[in-house]
This record gives sequence, structure tokens and C-alpha cells, in this order.
Amino acid sequence: MRELSQTIASSYIYVFPSGPIPVTTGKFGSGGFPANGGWYAGNPASIQPIQYYLKDRVSSGEVKIEIYDASGKLVQTVPATKRKGINKVYWNLRYTPPKVAKGGAKLDGGAFTAPQVMPGDYKMKLKIGSKEYTSDLKLVHDTSNRSFTLEDRTLQHASAMKLYQMHEDLSALVEKISAEQKLVKESDTAIKTVKTRKMTDEYHAKLETLRSELLATKQKSIFADEEKLREQISEIYSAISYQEARPTNLQLERIAQLQEEIKKANENYTKLNESYAAKVREAIDAEKKIGAGGKARSSN
Repeated sequence: MRELSQTIASSYIYVFPSGPIPVTTGKFGSGGFPANGGWYAGNPASIQPIQYYLKDRVSSGEVKIEIYDASGKLVQTVPATKRKGINKVYWNLRYTPPKVAKGGAKLDGGAFTAPQVMPGDYKMKLKIGSKEYTSDLKLVHDTSNRSFTLEDRTLQHASAMKLYQMHEDLSALVEKISAEQKLVKESDTAIKTVKTRKMTDEYHAKLETLRSELLATKQKSIFADEEKLREQISEIYSAISYQEARPTNLQLERIAQLQEEIKKANENYTKLNESYAAKVREAIDAEKKIGAGGKARSSN
């Protein structure tokens, strides 16, 4: 508010420069509870907001903030406000959550979790309709937490990103499995011969067996009581992403184990695909040709 001059107030838009922003998960507490029922102020925000001034309310068009790292890669898109006057938008200093394997019996928490970014130089782009306004952001290591050094943060970040990539890899694998299953199911009505039916059913069943090893697919009660590879990744991924501490030796060992399981799952899919995919497609095409020939004869 102190920075708001007449020059700024007369501008259509003004992005206030940001000071160094410590990378932190924030402080906890609401500021106190007076026993006599008096008014009390809450604690100030522990993460510095991105602030900009609008002379008039934006009446049309989308308003959003995009954060880019030093290499120009998009880190996260944050919805922004369009009110007249000073607007404050809070970026949680994290990436966009990973793409998580779909098709399970429950939602997975990994889809809502993202690692913190590392200290460094970032660029903020405020986009209002077709117009764009940029500003630099400087993120610094939080030196107030003496038990969490920059070296610890670097290892924590690298570990979280390994798990992030595991979720992305697992999602890609499950998508490939689901695509193969969809192909078989959509061709179901065209299959007439016993031999082809047996082969496609066998392929679909083996794909489902593999898929059920990768994520929880069954729910026997009101609780999703299965825990498969996706859920195992999310458990340690969430823990490391939100801890401001060096990963433990047990956590690092668990990451290595999960990486091996992802590698094994991909190898199993490759073997299964090589054994069945081409034969199944060839058989389905043959069945469709037979069906098309029968229709042609009946029409004649």
C-alpha cells in the first residue's frame, strides 16, 4: 500500500516488484486467542504474495499467472483475481502435480501433491486476456530453519522429483495397458471364431492381471483396502514432498526399490505386448474381413 503512488494509481496495470522469497512450507498458527473476546489479527502470510494493481476491474477475459523457471519451462499456472485495486495472489512455491495412473478403485493423493521448487531465478507472467505483463521472482533458501540446509534441500528435491517421475512413468504404462484392453473390448462383437476369442480373452486377462498389480482396482468394502504400486509410490512421495528435512536412509532405499518395480512392470508389459499384440490385431482384422464379406454376400 505504501508503494502506491499517483503514477501507479493512474496506470491501467502495475506489477509490484517482489523481494527475495524464502522457499518454505510456511508457519503454522493463527495469531492467538484472547480470553476476553477482543479482536486479534491473524499472523501475516508466511509466503510472500505476488501483487499487482488494476485501475479497473477486468470485465472480460481470463486472468492468470504463469511461473517459469530459468530455462523457460512452465512450472505452474495460478488462477489470478481481477478486482479493481491491489490484488494479491499466492503461489505455493510448488510444481504442478504429476499425472497419476487412472482407473483405480479410488482417487490417489499423488495427483494433488507436488514437490517444492528449488531456490533460484523465476519469471512471472501475468496474463489478462490477450495482454501479458512480466516480472522477475527471486527465490532463496530459508536460512531460518537451521536444521534444513541447502544440501539437505537439494537431496530432498531430487528424491521428490524421482518419485514425481515414477508417477508419470506409471501413468504412461497404465494408459498403454488400458488402450490395449479397449482395443480388445471394442472388437468383441466382431470376433466369431473360438480360437480368436480364446486368444483375445487371454490377452485381456493378462493385461488386467498386470494392471491390478500397478494400482488398486478392487474395493471389497466402503474403504479401498488394496495398496499397490501407485499407492506405495504416493505414500513416500507425499511424505518427502512435504517434509523440510533430509530424506532418511530408509526413504532413499525405498525409492530405489520402487524404481526397480517400475522397471520390472515395464519389462513385463513389453514381453506381454510382444507375445500378443501383433497376433491379436491380425486376428481381429481377419475376423472383421470375414464379417464384412458375409454382409456383402447377404446384401447381394
